[in-house]
Amino acid sequence: MTYTFGQHIEVSRTFYAHHGIYIGNNEVIHYSSPPESNSDGVGLEQVLGADSEVNTIHAAPVKNFKMGSSVDAITYNRDHVYPPLKVVARAMSRIGESGYNLWGNNCEHFTRWCKIADSESIQINFWKSTLKGGASGALLGRWVGPTGAIVGGVGGAVIGAVRAWLSKKINLLPVYKEFSEYASELIFSTKRLHPLGKSFKHSSEFDDKKKKFIIPAGKEDQVVIFHYSGTWLIGEECDWFITERAIVYPAKDVYINFHDVQKIYSSSGSLIIEEITGKEFVLPSKFVDSSSLAKFLNSSVAMTPFYSKDFKISFKAILKEMLKMLVGGIALTFITAFFGLAPFAVLITIIIVILSPFAFMDKNEKYNEDNN
Repeated sequence: MTYTFGQHIEVSRTFYAHHGIYIGNNEVIHYSSPPESNSDGVGLEQVLGADSEVNTIHAAPVKNFKMGSSVDAITYNRDHVYPPLKVVARAMSRIGESGYNLWGNNCEHFTRWCKIADSESIQINFWKSTLKGGASGALLGRWVGPTGAIVGGVGGAVIGAVRAWLSKKINLLPVYKEFSEYASELIFSTKRLHPLGKSFKHSSEFDDKKKKFIIPAGKEDQVVIFHYSGTWLIGEECDWFITERAIVYPAKDVYINFHDVQKIYSSSGSLIIEEITGKEFVLPSKFVDSSSLAKFLNSSVAMTPFYSKDFKISFKAILKEMLKMLVGGIALTFITAFFGLAPFAVLITIIIVILSPFAFMDKNEKYNEDNN
């Protein structure tokens, strides 16, 4: 069987199933006794519910996890589980932990904690809302009589179902809401107005009503969080953008769901996205420090710390802003020269060019406060 990065796998034992998270390179993180013991460590102490210091969370070769048995993969609705990068990050964050308890802190508890963002069920919520609406309608209608109770019940059920459907369409599911909020929090954790450069912007910096973000047909993305522009002067044309679910690169017809990503890194000034299948996508990032951008996206998806000192602005980003200021200064020179104020205009242009990098790099406390 082929395992995928961040996958929840299980192996059958005589009287139970053992669980773990596959992290690549034929390794799995699981809650078990030390590898040298050749056992899962489920003895009398664990069965009786006593905390055990014997078992620990650690990484081990898949062959040790299997112990000669076949391995199965547990499937989930991806709308309710974390992307693989976060699943593995959560698993690694608990390496070395002990205190195994069969009834409340066993290997399955651990793996499900790594995978599941929220136990909310859209189907259960739908039927709960429908039944609640139907019951309420029937209670109100019963004062009219049996017919009123039936009509009220059916009407209430329809209203409840519609409310549940609208709730699903309007509100982001927990896993996507967490990513959106955490990524936004990271970008505003620095005091700079544009920590990675103006070419990479948060949604609060542009009017998405004026932009044409093309979501591929059949996709359920609802919110554009960031967008990257590779244009030299205007900087408003969008090359690729990030939603709560994916990275979208319309010009190349690319849609990369975060649940399919196992690695994000930079190479030769470009952003590289590697899927679980091994397929790679190259995204332009010529006016952004690609290494910082890759680290930022990794931290955003995995929800791991990323500090303001790690944000770096590329020289090209500063050069771009200087060029824009220079073009504006030249335009101002021509305009003022037309009115006979050329020397004054040239002086203004020189000052603008000199100060533009400092203005671009300047910290903006008020901006940060307004967006937190």
